[in-house]
Amino acid sequence: MSDVSGFLLETQERVRSGFHPELLFVWDCINNVEMEDVACSRLFYTWTKNLFKEVQVKQMKNIKMIIKNKLSEAEVNEMVKDAEIKESLELKEDVCKVVKEFFVTRKLLTEINSTVTTLVSKIQSLDKVIDFRPIACCNVLYKCINKIITKRMKKFLGKLVDNNQSAFVPNRHVQDNILSSQELLKGYKRKEGPKGVFMKIDIQKAYDTMN
Repeated sequence: MSDVSGFLLETQERVRSGFHPELLFVWDCINNVEMEDVACSRLFYTWTKNLFKEVQVKQMKNIKMIIKNKLSEAEVNEMVKDAEIKESLELKEDVCKVVKEFFVTRKLLTEINSTVTTLVSKIQSLDKVIDFRPIACCNVLYKCINKIITKRMKKFLGKLVDNNQSAFVPNRHVQDNILSSQELLKGYKRKEGPKGVFMKIDIQKAYDTMN
């Protein structure tokens, strides 16, 4: 494996140090920035109120929601028929209590918010450090809370994200931006009209790095 400069990384220490400048860097932060000075979309009070309203037990659905990330559908169905379902149901009750408590107190233990960072490959043939991207492995409790908040945010997410952003917003497609770019490029091929410059910038994706 080699770094971005092409130097071969032969030891674990060199591989470890090679990740930091490419993945685990820290941006220079600007201090004393007031939220009133930041031009961005904001949540209304009614929206935030709905985000943290009390969770009903039925929203937790069933035990499949808790363990589906670890077991396949067939394994879940088989476990339901087994004697282990008793322990699973007890686990479900404990999970429901913790999740409900978060939406009441709006406080989360540091241990629940603790994640394990690992690296996954972006391509099949790996030979450079930048061929990996970091992901955070969250625990089950955190995933349940995040799933509920995400589902509630879907109702007004389209009002917060700009129209030129396509990801995570229903009824928006990546192809829209591609078509817009093609229409803009057609104008640069014409001899008539004002002169212009078109720049293609290679911007590293945000989820390829950690701050």
